[in-house]
Amino acid sequence: MTILMSLFPIVIIILIAAIISGVGRSVLQNAKFLNGKVIWFLLAGYGAILVISVIFSYTIPREASGTNSKKAQQIAEAFYANLNYGNLAEIEGVKVTDEWEFPFEGTVLDLRTVINENHAYVWVLVEKDEALTNEIRVSRYITPHVISDIEYTDLVVAPGLEINNETLSIIPPGRTNLKLSQFHKEFTITQFTGEKMFPGHDSTMSANLLYLRIPAQVKITTDEYVNLQYRGH
Repeated sequence: MTILMSLFPIVIIILIAAIISGVGRSVLQNAKFLNGKVIWFLLAGYGAILVISVIFSYTIPREASGTNSKKAQQIAEAFYANLNYGNLAEIEGVKVTDEWEFPFEGTVLDLRTVINENHAYVWVLVEKDEALTNEIRVSRYITPHVISDIEYTDLVVAPGLEINNETLSIIPPGRTNLKLSQFHKEFTITQFTGEKMFPGHDSTMSANLLYLRIPAQVKITTDEYVNLQYRGH
């Protein structure tokens, strides 16, 4: 039924074009079945399909993801603007999904990325905390990840962390594989709404970082896969 409804407008357009052309008029003179009454019924049927399609399109349930692409972009911009100062956890839409605490009595903390098939650059924001002694704390902050107004933030896996002596190892997670499907209105609707027959998709600039708090006297060393940033700098 859906295929027939999609092809019907094309048939009507071809028929109208044939009627207007001289060839069409010649064919109509020899085609008894294409008399005025038949053409009227075709046009009336097409009009009825248009009306029914418009009404039916408003009865289809639509599931909202909660955060659209525009809102996700605004949250990410607010997050980046407050990296150096302010409470990141209080920004609307920002999530703290994982937290770690490790005992640490050294003076130099070495950050290392575990090289595996999933290794990638890791963004680490460091803050020296005068109140911390003999421990380090790590929080994972993430802003909404949205594509075509579908949020998949909860599907983005956090990295693993392990500490051994003065080395904090960061284990990159596997890739997030997404399979998206999309419903789109047919020509009978889009010819009036102006929507594209084959719409594209949009995605957002999203943040996904590790917020590392260390005692004030501790220094940091890293490998080339760690993108290190200090708060207030």
